[in-house]
Amino acid sequence: MNFIYVFEKLKHRGGTSILNYQLLDYFIDMDTLLDYQTKIKISVMFKNNFPKHFDDLAKTYNLHTVDTIIDIKNFYKNTSYTSEIQQYLREKDSPYYQEEPTNKFKGNIYIMVGKRTFSSAAMLAVLLADNKIAKVVGNKIGTRPTHYGELLNFKLSNTKTKGIISCKLFIRPDSTKGLCPLKIDFPVYNSVIDEFDGKDKEFEYLLNMIEPN
Repeated sequence: MNFIYVFEKLKHRGGTSILNYQLLDYFIDMDTLLDYQTKIKISVMFKNNFPKHFDDLAKTYNLHTVDTIIDIKNFYKNTSYTSEIQQYLREKDSPYYQEEPTNKFKGNIYIMVGKRTFSSAAMLAVLLADNKIAKVVGNKIGTRPTHYGELLNFKLSNTKTKGIISCKLFIRPDSTKGLCPLKIDFPVYNSVIDEFDGKDKEFEYLLNMIEPN
């Protein structure tokens, strides 16, 4: 088969980021992967929500305060993330264990996205596009390629109202594109009538693209 597609629309709204790297492992040498850069707001709330992660960062970055912002240069090449991802992918007792593929897939790759593509699903689309691994089919994703994430839970002391707040800024792999939206290589849109008739023009378009001649 000369084509492979990744379906990231409708039901696939987010997910676990480590699964992105499992998939990318089949397409690219991870040492050459252009990855997200991140900035993390270190706070008491962060420490309370992620105590182990906080301890690792405090040791790695020699933190002396919980009210600071630190740069995580790269998920894969920064020490604190390299060890974590390597543990997930390469250690046999990990639930995400896989041997590094000896043959990387070299065919044409398409990823299908839409307005309900968020979070880790959106990050996968951006990783594939910014690394020129895949072409994007569909329409505008539900978030910006550079965006805030990593939610912290909190409760107000007086009213006991519960809420969430972001503590991390994810900067897209190709930072030269700034705050530009993800480019859709093959834009396809369903009309209201299509929705009522149960048609999916985006999926049909993709099937036609990958259909062998």
